[in-house]
Amino acid sequence: MKRTICVILLSAFGILLYSQDYISSYLNNLPVIRYTPLPDSIYNIRELIIDLNGIWNFIPEPEPLFYEKQQANVLKIKIPSQLDAVYPQFSASTLKSTGFFRSFFIPGDWKGNRVKLRFNSLNGLAEIFINGKFVATHNGGCFIPFELDVTDEALFGVENQIAIRSIPARQTLVSGSSGREK
Repeated sequence: MKRTICVILLSAFGILLYSQDYISSYLNNLPVIRYTPLPDSIYNIRELIIDLNGIWNFIPEPEPLFYEKQQANVLKIKIPSQLDAVYPQFSASTLKSTGFFRSFFIPGDWKGNRVKLRFNSLNGLAEIFINGKFVATHNGGCFIPFELDVTDEALFGVENQIAIRSIPARQTLVSGSSGREK
């Protein structure tokens, strides 16, 4: 049986169109979300979490497989952030879809253990890819946390790529996740 040892953390990802005060009061009133427990330590494992907050590549209105092609319209955006605050010309009301991608390193000593990708928030319908492989779809609107087991897609001791194609919540009607369940 594999131990669950690591969580790749992506917090507050998405296009937020609310004031910071509203978000703070809303988040403070939410129930605690129960994720897979993360141990305090594991023998021979130095780091248990890779934080994916930071600078991401952003493409407004991405083509299919946008993360595999070199494109001239790639912008940079800090995650978490409010898209239209960083790029006023883009908003959930004007974009049909957005693409976000970046690379990250998974240590070799994680091999043989489960790797979980944890999202604290995605806005709208999201298609998630790891190393070019489709992992899942999530349709939860904003502030709906979830996690995925990406052990099978993870490459250990080398760079990995995560890509997310997002369709704003105003264009989606159903909540939930689909894809592999582990």
